[in-house]
Amino acid sequence: MAVFVGDHGFTVPELVALSGAHTLGQAHCANFKNRLSGFGKAGKDPTMEAGMAASLAKACKRRPYAFFETFVQGMGRMGQLDLSPDGNGRLS
Repeated sequence: MAVFVGDHGFTVPELVALSGAHTLGQAHCANFKNRLSGFGKAGKDPTMEAGMAASLAKACKRRPYAFFETFVQGMGRMGQLDLSPDGNGRLS
């Protein structure tokens, strides 16, 4: 797949997003955002480690849609591929 990245101008993050590998060992903010606030005076879910909760809150606040932005960019590049019958995909 790395050859595909270089040959067709895709970045590694775009390739990861398009291939679906983004789901291995990662979670999107929507999956845990409810644990970062709304727990009374503590604010965050008391079962979460404080440093991890702070790091997640900062990352989600900074770029909550980072994965989707990369995915859209990759899809745009996919639309530029010339899928010719000879099997050699090329960017138009």
